[in-house]
Amino acid sequence: MLFASVMVYVSHFFILHDMIEIRVSVAIGFFLLSIKPMCEGKKKKAFLFLLMALFFHYSSLVLFGLLFLSNNPLSSAWKWVLASIVPLGYVMFFLHIDLLTTIPIPVIGQKLELYMDMKEIGMFDEIYVFKNPTLLIKILCFYVLLFYHDVLCQKCSYLPLLMKTMGISLFCFFAFSSLPVLSGRLYELFGAIDIITIALVIYVLEPKYVAKTMVLLLCSIMLFMDVFVYELIR
Repeated sequence: MLFASVMVYVSHFFILHDMIEIRVSVAIGFFLLSIKPMCEGKKKKAFLFLLMALFFHYSSLVLFGLLFLSNNPLSSAWKWVLASIVPLGYVMFFLHIDLLTTIPIPVIGQKLELYMDMKEIGMFDEIYVFKNPTLLIKILCFYVLLFYHDVLCQKCSYLPLLMKTMGISLFCFFAFSSLPVLSGRLYELFGAIDIITIALVIYVLEPKYVAKTMVLLLCSIMLFMDVFVYELIR
């Protein structure tokens, strides 16, 4: 499990954050440190970790919402909610339902308007929902973990909160797809827990060498995309 998580980290998050924007990487580090106390009900300790994350990058402010979520085993209602996130996201994407216009905070609204103007002049790439192997890998792992939730909870007691966070990450990708810079930022920020969740696939498949090979394959695809397609290393 440890080495599987390291593979996921090195193949994607190390390149995406540590080599490009170290402030985000440090913030994500504090975010990951907050998961354990958050799941154990130690909200004050988790709050302090998230506060440290906020000192390094302002986008960490959205992470404080996780403090209101519980780590109780997923009920049937929660499973249905999580299962519906991706289909709902695709519907929102194709119908061009834009949640950005509903944000009432003046300062945030002004900044988003600036980003929208920058997008209009071609400063940001468009969002691809079918030609993005990294996204498709995450969606696949998300549904595998959701299907085996009850079994995997015996291996990882933090899985319920991790699944909710993973769902939020996917929802943000689709809900704010009209503005790629915001969509990508929130998607990757909440998606930092993929370092743990994608690695959990090793507990699902049998025999174990097949499961480990599958995780290695997924990591190799993400690494290939980051280096040769997105050209994050230049």
